[in-house]
Amino acid sequence: MVRSGLKEPRRPAGLPPNENYIGVPRVDHYWLCAHLISAIILYSLLLWGSFNHLASHSLVSVTFMLIF
Repeated sequence: MVRSGLKEPRRPAGLPPNENYIGVPRVDHYWLCAHLISAIILYSLLLWGSFNHLASHSLVSVTFMLIF
């Protein structure tokens, strides 16, 4: 994950000061929501563009009938 999106975890109350504590990294739910929405928008735009590209081409059978 990106370091800028992570929050520093709090140290538990009863932990000795000389013991290392890594904790669980927490990510803000607003960042997760923004990432999900941008992924959905990008995916839908790619689908829309590909369907428009496929719809604009003529069928192979029509082209085959015109040749022969």
